[in-house]
Amino acid sequence: MPERFAELCRRLKTDGLTPVLVGGDDDKDLGARIAREGAAIDLIGRTDLEELKSLMGRLELFVTNDSGPMHLAAASGVPVVAIFGATTRELGFFPYGPGHRVVEADLACRPCGLHGARECPAGHFLCMRLVTVDQVHEACRWAARTEAA
Repeated sequence: MPERFAELCRRLKTDGLTPVLVGGDDDKDLGARIAREGAAIDLIGRTDLEELKSLMGRLELFVTNDSGPMHLAAASGVPVVAIFGATTRELGFFPYGPGHRVVEADLACRPCGLHGARECPAGHFLCMRLVTVDQVHEACRWAARTEAA
């Protein structure tokens, strides 16, 4: 679904934000495609934990999946929009505090594991496919308004 992330980057850029992509080495090819199509700055595979922590201090918003960097952003006071697929808020691993949003599809098959799964046990990955760019973008706009208030 890199085309969706690219579309979100384009919308955030239109909103006056500069999208910056972070992630691990395994995400490099995907990140390069998103950066190219979404006009984003690609730092995937180029930041260690200290650099990521430093970067958090300069962010206005952090869009992420259910991950360690999500918690780092929330702890750093950065508004977080978290896209949950296989995991759920009910497991307790969501960004705590005000100014954060979780975007997720309401499906009976979720959660499919404590930490999610790379492969969908049901074979459809609807948990991610049903989350729309519009939903995530609206959550981003809400988080940005909340932060500015």
